[in-house]
Amino acid sequence: MTDNQNLLNNNKEYNPAQQSLVDALKISFGLVKVTMFFVIISFLCSGVFVVKQHESALILRFGKIVGTPADRVLKAGLHWAWPYPIDKVIKIQTGRVQNLVIDDFWYYDKHAENQPANRRRNKKQLLPALRPGIDGYIICGDVNIIHAKWILRYTIDNPYTYYTVIKDNEQLLKNFFRNSVISVANSKYVDDVLRTGIEKFRKQVQLKFQDNLNIFNCGIEINRVDIDRISPPIQVKQAFDDVIQAEQEHSQKVNEAKSFASKKINQAIGISSQILSQANAYKTNFVEETKADANYLSEILDKYENNPEIFTFFAKQKVIRKIMSNLEDKFIFNKDTGNSRELRLLLNRNPQPLR
Repeated sequence: MTDNQNLLNNNKEYNPAQQSLVDALKISFGLVKVTMFFVIISFLCSGVFVVKQHESALILRFGKIVGTPADRVLKAGLHWAWPYPIDKVIKIQTGRVQNLVIDDFWYYDKHAENQPANRRRNKKQLLPALRPGIDGYIICGDVNIIHAKWILRYTIDNPYTYYTVIKDNEQLLKNFFRNSVISVANSKYVDDVLRTGIEKFRKQVQLKFQDNLNIFNCGIEINRVDIDRISPPIQVKQAFDDVIQAEQEHSQKVNEAKSFASKKINQAIGISSQILSQANAYKTNFVEETKADANYLSEILDKYENNPEIFTFFAKQKVIRKIMSNLEDKFIFNKDTGNSRELRLLLNRNPQPLR
């Protein structure tokens, strides 16, 4: 290269062949310089990257995270780093709920993986017995076995601690979860887990899992842990189903009996209320009428005691007027003078009774 440059810088005269060689070398060196310039620019521009919404990024320089605690986590926007192999950009999903299915406690069904549901074989035929090391299972506190599928819903709230501890390793996250499930299940009875206490079991597993993550400062917040499927062993599932069905029928009968009893009680209460209301009304009317009669008798007693003869006369007259008002024909005779009298009445064959 030095000899060629000295040759190019030499001002002596060249023959035509040498001059052509010198011109060609000059053009070649110019193209190399331009190419090197664009290569360097392209190399530097290749370090430009975009962090999308719901993402955060970390820059590793020779394997070590770059930056201080205040600025090492890059937010959404346009950023630059030295191109690989100097720097490496790690993008982490943050601010978005991520799902992780854990079927480590579910039985393995190789036929169910590649066949549609309507063509799968009977599971009792596939699983005549539990296969340790192949089928997943949970051992409860009463030494009974259950199978379960879980779904984790979580968000990454600290990208730095998440990367340094988990490093986007789902298997490590599953290990934390498995330990949580085993720790909670060893204090439960199988009836509580499968029937009456499923929700309580789920919540306890979620709390235990979050506590384990917080102990190791994993930078993950658990939004919810769901039990996708839960089942007793296939070999005894029919027995569990029969018990559940019997309990449901028992509960239905009890509810029907309670409903019938409540209906009858309400009817009896309504009838008794009606009878009491009628009795109270009759009592009130009877008492009022009795008081009115007592007041009336008290008044006429005073009048009788003041003048018995006049009271008796007017009382008789009142009775006579009342009787006479109901008669159609009236015959009035003078006072008896001692002479015999004869009264003749012409009656119809069928006289109408006085009503």
